[in-house]
Amino acid sequence: MPTAAWADNPGNQFQEVEALQTIHRELNEYCQKKVLLADELKRIEKALNETEKDMQVVRQEALKKQINLMVYQQRERECREALQDQANLFTRGGSNENGGVGATINTRSGYPLKLDRHLTQMNFFSANQGQIRESIQLSQLNAASQLILQRRTKTLQDSVTWQQSFASWIQDGPSYFDRYWRFTDPSRQWTVAQCEAMLATFQEVELETYPSLIAQSLLQERLGKSTQALESINKVVHSQTPMHFVARAVRGMVQQSLGKTREARVELFAAVKADKLNPYIRFQLARYYTLKEDWNGAEKEANFLLKSPELELDARRMLAVIYSLQAKEINSASFKAKEQATLVDRLSGDEDWFGKLLMAMALSVSNEHDEALTHGDKAIEFAADEQIPFVESIVQSIKDGSPLKWDFERN
Repeated sequence: MPTAAWADNPGNQFQEVEALQTIHRELNEYCQKKVLLADELKRIEKALNETEKDMQVVRQEALKKQINLMVYQQRERECREALQDQANLFTRGGSNENGGVGATINTRSGYPLKLDRHLTQMNFFSANQGQIRESIQLSQLNAASQLILQRRTKTLQDSVTWQQSFASWIQDGPSYFDRYWRFTDPSRQWTVAQCEAMLATFQEVELETYPSLIAQSLLQERLGKSTQALESINKVVHSQTPMHFVARAVRGMVQQSLGKTREARVELFAAVKADKLNPYIRFQLARYYTLKEDWNGAEKEANFLLKSPELELDARRMLAVIYSLQAKEINSASFKAKEQATLVDRLSGDEDWFGKLLMAMALSVSNEHDEALTHGDKAIEFAADEQIPFVESIVQSIKDGSPLKWDFERN
């Protein structure tokens, strides 16, 4: 996880920028696969149209010779319907921007929900030509009809392969956002310069895809560029993508930063209602609750996030803060604050100012004053210049014994 240390270490900062650029490059390659999928879809549809008239001849011969093509024709019809479903899903997003995929998608896995209705035809046409030939008594047809049917069957088999490739392609899309997540500074522990360096990589590549646009919007909002953030996230919301409701949750938090509190609440709760198990949506809701000082709501959402590997550390950071803030009112909160802060400090590294500061807060509410100040001093030592005033304000509260305060909106 990047820390303030890279402000003083250009090598580390370069490594983080390079890692982010690698994600950009691989996402761009992923998007290029859509062009190949589009070309293959056109070829399959053309071949199916070309053989449709010829199939009339085959059906007539089969009828005369009393060859039962009923099963084949049923599976063929199902295959065409499935292909049409997936073709519509493929093109519904419009242009190549934002991945160009439709709305009827499981927003966490990215799997097209309609595909499982067509497994029978997919299994039938996944069989080899010999099995299909035997099942429809192909040898009883004349040579011309056999060739037509073989070509038709091969095209239908290709359509099944295309559907499987398309499903795999959709499933891979949201995983790029998983990789982007840590570069959006969800816990707000980086400097402005660090966030600007990350944001610059998005602007350099100009990737108009939903994983990159959501991540870019989060970074822009983090830097206080909320108007730009809204422009970025609207591109995703106005398209149909596998992360539509994640985008709406992010838009809700951007609207909150713009002072549009009613719109923010509507967006957030609509997103949660539509996709309540999505951890990225629940994280935005947790952020929303912290801004409202609804500690019970924030605690509930953060505890839910402990089950998500990508968000667990950010969730524990949040819990350490909110438990420390509640320690004077709730007896058990001090123990929970220390428990979470200890885990964060252990996972964050020896020179992580954020982890040390959380330990200082948790120890202070656990009546371990000297240890709290020791960790507070370490937090000041490891923090970058622009972070020091924030750290010092908390350390001063510990020294004075005054109530702890945390700025969840700091840029």
